[in-house]
Amino acid sequence: MATHILRAKLMHNKRTYRDIEILSSKNLVSLADTILDAFQFGDKNHLFGFFSSLGSSYSKSPVRYE
Repeated sequence: MATHILRAKLMHNKRTYRDIEILSSKNLVSLADTILDAFQFGDKNHLFGFFSSLGSSYSKSPVRYE
């Protein structure tokens, strides 16, 4: 089974991060749930979005998945 390994960082504390491995077949909702679990964030109704930062702010990212 193919997997992806990624690093999730807190927006306002870049030194706090989690390295996460997830199956390639999982969708973005599963990825969001995995990230929230990794940070022990209990509110599963939290909004989320995925973007390519490429060194800029998330609001200026050319690629988004919301």
